[in-house]
Amino acid sequence: MYKSISFSVLTQTLASGGGFIVSIIILRSLSLELFGWYVYFYMFAGFSISIVNAACGVVYYMLRPRLTMLADPYEWNYNTFHLLVILAVTTASTFICTVLSQQLTFAMIVAISIFIFAVTAVDSLKIQTTANGRHALMFLVELSRQTTLLGVIGLISWRGNAQLSEIMLAQGLIGLFACAGLMIGNCW
Repeated sequence: MYKSISFSVLTQTLASGGGFIVSIIILRSLSLELFGWYVYFYMFAGFSISIVNAACGVVYYMLRPRLTMLADPYEWNYNTFHLLVILAVTTASTFICTVLSQQLTFAMIVAISIFIFAVTAVDSLKIQTTANGRHALMFLVELSRQTTLLGVIGLISWRGNAQLSEIMLAQGLIGLFACAGLMIGNCW
C-alpha cells in the first residue's frame, strides 16, 4: 500500500512540476498574446478532462468490482465507451475553440484537436492505470513523458521563433505516445 501511495505521489509531483517548468519555458518562448491563447486552449483541455471524468469516471469506479469478476469483454466495452466519449468531447471542444477564435489556420485546428485529445486521454488512462494498481507503470510513463516534453519544448524554445501550433502539436504527440505506453503496459 505504501509503495502504491509513493508512486502516486511521485507521479503527481512529476506531472505538476513538469507542467510548471514547461509552462515557464512556453511563457518565455511566446508573446503574451500567444501565451494567452495557449492558456485558453489548455483550459479547454482541462474542461474536457472534467467532462470525460464525469461521464466515465463514476461508472468505472462503481463497476470496478464487477470488472475483476468478469472476462475481458466487459472492460473492452468500457474502454470503447470511454474512447467514444473522449472523441466526442474533443470534437466539441475543438469546435468551440474554432468558433470562438475565428482566426485559426487549419494547422492550428489540427494541433488543437490532437492536443485536447492527448491531454484528455492520457489523464483518463492514468486514472484507469491507478485503478488497475499499476502505479509503477504510471510513474515510468509519466517520467518519460515529462522528460521528453521538457526536451522537445526546450529545443523548440531554444531554436527561437516558436510557433504556438508546433508547441501544442508537440505536446499532443508526446501525450499520444504516453497513451500508447499506458495501453501497452495495461495490455489493452
